[in-house]
Amino acid sequence: MDLTYISRLCTHIYQFSSIPLFFYDAEQKCLFPQTDQMLLEPTSFSLQKLIAPFVPGLFSLAENPGYLLSNSNFYIGIVKIPSASGCLITGPVISTPMSRSNIKYIIRECMISLEHEESIANFFQTLPRFSMQHFFELLLLQHFLFNGESLDVYEHFHLKVSGHSKFLERHTESSCQAKEEQLFHHSYEREMQMLKYVESGNLQGILSLKNAFTDSTPGILADTPLRQAKNEFIAAIALVTRSSIKGGLGIEEAYQLSDTYIQEIETYRNVDAVYRTFLSMYKDFTERVANSKIPEGVSRQMYSCIQFVQEHTNEHISVADVAEHIRRSRSYTSSRFSAEMGFTLNSFIMACKLEEAKSLLWHSDKSLGEISNYLCFSSQSHFQKAFKQKYHITPNEYRNQMKQD
Repeated sequence: MDLTYISRLCTHIYQFSSIPLFFYDAEQKCLFPQTDQMLLEPTSFSLQKLIAPFVPGLFSLAENPGYLLSNSNFYIGIVKIPSASGCLITGPVISTPMSRSNIKYIIRECMISLEHEESIANFFQTLPRFSMQHFFELLLLQHFLFNGESLDVYEHFHLKVSGHSKFLERHTESSCQAKEEQLFHHSYEREMQMLKYVESGNLQGILSLKNAFTDSTPGILADTPLRQAKNEFIAAIALVTRSSIKGGLGIEEAYQLSDTYIQEIETYRNVDAVYRTFLSMYKDFTERVANSKIPEGVSRQMYSCIQFVQEHTNEHISVADVAEHIRRSRSYTSSRFSAEMGFTLNSFIMACKLEEAKSLLWHSDKSLGEISNYLCFSSQSHFQKAFKQKYHITPNEYRNQMKQD
């Protein structure tokens, strides 16, 4: 397939969706758009640097099209185009607004200098929001345009559920009341099981119960089948939202995601479309919970400390800063952290900075001085001494060792 044709078609897709698209060749080199065509202001940050850490993982996906969900909760999709010996990468895609803490996490996850925080924040603020299902539809549209194959979104992305026609048989004769009560008992158990899967971030558990979304027998919530389906969805997502928050998903993110889904299903004009969104909604929440899971035995308060430290490795942070974050005293924060984690908060701060340093040594060409400055060590010698003390190897020896491997 002609690259000029692909480029023009990508331009049309971008103008329609406002979602960035990149074409990579088989060697994982970005052919277009050129770097200077995707610069974020005010610091002229290249959007390709945001995508680059995920490219190897996208190329390794077996499914075509495929996608990844980052730890920062944005999606990136890939459509492999054999006739062009390359791949089209779409993203980032978001379904909820990005908070400042999300932006800081993205900067850390993608190893980006803190000076570009404002550019990245501005970019995500103007990026349109897509639900998971609409994102999947966009990938399948691209696959059809470039590969000529039409796929079913529910089958390809494992969202297919059965039994929608059963809805039309509900609420018939009052003589079925006893049977309905028995069914209610079983549907309640299934509902509790699904909510436990959401709370624990168990995606396989959710997928194993995919037919349960249409097998239950709810009470009459509306006069028409379509309104009934929408009301069932709204009732379900209220429970799922609370379960996801209990599982560790941020409160603001959970409610924003809920609002996005409700606004989407309100635009639907048939019952099947509403029911098909049930599984994608459960899957979306569950994946996000899995990404933000609180480790067993760690209180929510101390987990907030962990997240704060991990999101600020490229800043000057101290125990006092962490204590201020959870609005507790320095002594309380320090002693509680040590009691729950088995090591001091100061040692954890240093460990997070050094783990970040390992990643930078392996995956970037930054000099030791640049890494030292980025991670806010007092000096390059302090960084080198701390690194060797923890890993019994110098930073340069580690970098050379990783390159040889």
